[in-house]
Amino acid sequence: MSFPKTKCVDVEVSQSVETLEDLEGYAAVRALVRVLGTPVGFLNLSVVGDHVSAASLRRAIVEELSFPIFERFAAAALEQAPLPQKGFEIADLVAAEAVPKEGPFPPVTVAVCTRDRTADLAVCLQSLLRIDYPNLELLVVDNAPSDDATQRLVGDQFPSVRHVLEPRPGLDWARNRAVLESGGEILAYTDDDVVVDRGWIRALVGSFNDDVGIVCVTGLVIADELDTEAQQLFELYGGFGRGFQRGWFRKPYGFGADDTGEKRLPEVPISNTAMHRILRRDRGRSPYFGTGALGTGCNMAYRRSFLEEIGGFDPALDVGTPTNGGGDLEMYFRVLREGYTLAYEPGAIVRHRHRQERERLKTQIQSNGVGLFSFFLRIAQKYPDERLAVARFAIWWIRFWHVRRLFTSLFRPGFFPLDLILAELTSVFKAPRALHQSRTRAREIAAEFPDEPFLQASGVRLESPPAAHRRLAQAVRTTELSQPLGPLTDIDFYPRVLVLVSAYGQLVGGFELQNNYQNCGVLRLREGIVKHCSLKLLKPYADSKGMLTYSLAVAELLRKLEGPQESQEVAPPEVSCDIPISVVVATRDRPDDLRLCLKRLTAQQTSRPVQIIVVDNAPQSGITRRVVAEFAGIELIDELRPGVSYARNTGFAAATGEIILSTDDDVTVPPSWVESMVAPFARNDVMIVCGNVIPVELETAAQHLYEIYGGLGRGYVPWEADSSWFRMFRRRSVPVWQLGATANGAFRAEVMRDPRVGMLEECLGCGMPSEGSEDNYFLYKALKAGMKIVYEPSAHVYHRHRADLKALKKQLFGYSKGFICFHLLQIKRDRDFRAVTALLVILPMHFCRRAWSAMTRKGDYPLTLLLTELHGWIAGPFALWQSERRVQKLGRSHPMPAARTAGLGTTCSNDPRL
Repeated sequence: MSFPKTKCVDVEVSQSVETLEDLEGYAAVRALVRVLGTPVGFLNLSVVGDHVSAASLRRAIVEELSFPIFERFAAAALEQAPLPQKGFEIADLVAAEAVPKEGPFPPVTVAVCTRDRTADLAVCLQSLLRIDYPNLELLVVDNAPSDDATQRLVGDQFPSVRHVLEPRPGLDWARNRAVLESGGEILAYTDDDVVVDRGWIRALVGSFNDDVGIVCVTGLVIADELDTEAQQLFELYGGFGRGFQRGWFRKPYGFGADDTGEKRLPEVPISNTAMHRILRRDRGRSPYFGTGALGTGCNMAYRRSFLEEIGGFDPALDVGTPTNGGGDLEMYFRVLREGYTLAYEPGAIVRHRHRQERERLKTQIQSNGVGLFSFFLRIAQKYPDERLAVARFAIWWIRFWHVRRLFTSLFRPGFFPLDLILAELTSVFKAPRALHQSRTRAREIAAEFPDEPFLQASGVRLESPPAAHRRLAQAVRTTELSQPLGPLTDIDFYPRVLVLVSAYGQLVGGFELQNNYQNCGVLRLREGIVKHCSLKLLKPYADSKGMLTYSLAVAELLRKLEGPQESQEVAPPEVSCDIPISVVVATRDRPDDLRLCLKRLTAQQTSRPVQIIVVDNAPQSGITRRVVAEFAGIELIDELRPGVSYARNTGFAAATGEIILSTDDDVTVPPSWVESMVAPFARNDVMIVCGNVIPVELETAAQHLYEIYGGLGRGYVPWEADSSWFRMFRRRSVPVWQLGATANGAFRAEVMRDPRVGMLEECLGCGMPSEGSEDNYFLYKALKAGMKIVYEPSAHVYHRHRADLKALKKQLFGYSKGFICFHLLQIKRDRDFRAVTALLVILPMHFCRRAWSAMTRKGDYPLTLLLTELHGWIAGPFALWQSERRVQKLGRSHPMPAARTAGLGTTCSNDPRL
């Protein structure tokens, strides 16, 4: 899989959006879009040259994130003032600015637990010193260091930071030491390999201030950089991010079926992350074992009083012990089990520097697996009443996460590297031994350091609501938007509440809140109102569905993003004229078609250096040589081995252009073809471009029937395909033929230099018994390698279809054989068993549908052509066997040569090579 180097940036939409510049060396940008500091989502954009234009950035923001942006603006407006009687003006809403919050500002201690990573620690501390919070203490817990480098770093470069030595090795020992040393009411934890956001602490404290029942708040963790394959694989694996929706989690009292048989579950925020899907999917079985969906240890904060009461973190878990993880998950579990609330606040952002090397990533993934199952085992040891439930969840997790990914990787190549999946799967069996060793080691450490302070639990006691209010009771409360919002403080005897929203006495909406016997703070109430009633807060310019209001809001958002002084319209990006282009035409004794093709190619309207190569696949006749001699500046190469793949590969290997265009001799091109095909390559991440193929005439029945069969055209709407599109087909083969064909294609020369793609497959294509699908397999391999392919319909060519039925039947017979061979190669060489579905399900269904239409005269496709296709399908396996034997005899094509440094002139002389 290919991973283009990606730049991580922030974009604030409350300000005018500007062009992202200085992106040389990057192929893509991952932009975190924020509204008044609060994140709403990611945008993935292609880099053009060395920048991403403001116009493309604005367009992507509006198309993909306009609604969550309006929700954030509406929430900010409600926070600052009650709802006006006529609703918020759209222009005023999007013009809102962040208002500094007025206290309270409880004292906060930030603890960075570290061990012998001074370079990372220095970067982390620099970001901590930039935090905007008035009552902050910074604490570095130096965990069993091998030298005094950390102490000297803190003392010399960061004198305002307090250094504390914790001699007992293990991350949870260090976390517990922070509890003992902390002077703040709130204790926030982060790691030494992160960079924290300036508003990190304010966002965490905001959640604590909103509800006294919240004892733990976690935040959003995003990648600080995505420069290497390992870093992008970690994000593909799942990363640390937990989405952009706030969430409040609490174990329901008396969890189980009530009188109606309905499960009462913790409230879970809507999110597109895998972990939240897992929690939603399995929460009915185990409501609080999937705590990995709630956050991660490098971005979490607790009330210090809670940690003192509950006894701190388990020193037998997490980094520094054989378990290598699970300490944060175990604490989240205890928060929920003891009846407290855990909140997820995406506005509390830290940026994590992922492992840059593949081997370190593999070690991390394996450690994560060991830590997770050590957490499961530790819960079973501590809480005997949870053993059955945690065993069920662990078994489900193995099936859902490990086994499913393993089989997906085996049957759908390119999904995720098999070695990483196996590394995590094997960690399941290492967890019991690791936990046993960790517990033994924790006891030894405690005995070895008897004089060090030890955090003892003072005990946690929560009052349960009266049993009479645990089942079907539901509170009904009304909140009035004409008044400042206040908390719902009288609903802690109810498991859920129906919140009715009114404005100036008129009901505007409502929603059900799963509060689980907990009062509701203003922040949580405002989130529910905005989520369910955001459009109704705007001044009504609309119909009852709010569609006109939303259209006006989008237009106003565009004006907001443009800023007060919008520059003139930016011209579309162009590929540098200094980049050489090569055009390869493979031919075999079709002089009239070739002559017309070359006539159009030599008349291209371009100032670029263009090399035109004609590959003669039947040089013995001399026909092609005489045609090429009529045109100046065309290079002729002979390829004696029959087969269009051999011919094209020979032409590709001889091409000196950085971008290579491919077409056929029975195709004519418009004057702007070269420029239209090259234009998409202005984006650094585009590797292959396919264009539209239009019939030059449809005069005969055969030509018309070829279009009914499917033709070569792929429509008039541009679109893209990449690795995510390749993976989205779970049970059927990837329909790469929807992208186009080599009759009208272009690619960067480096595509064929990539060993995962290589040259065209010689056993496929015309001139071989297989007779087709060489372009399909080439596109398949490129997508499997993670490359991006663009279909650009404006880059069109004209194809002359077969004029008589006999030639059409021969062509369709070859296409059908090639289609079967293409899928058989996927199974044989790529172990992609999705192709089995195409062979055993899709093709029979296709045949039955068309046969029924032909027999009932409901379609124009004749049964004779359908039987020709069937004949080709049956002949396909034997044709592939014949083709592979022929390639073994003739040999493979020469590989693509290394990149040439010299450029081209505008013309090349004829080459008489044999």
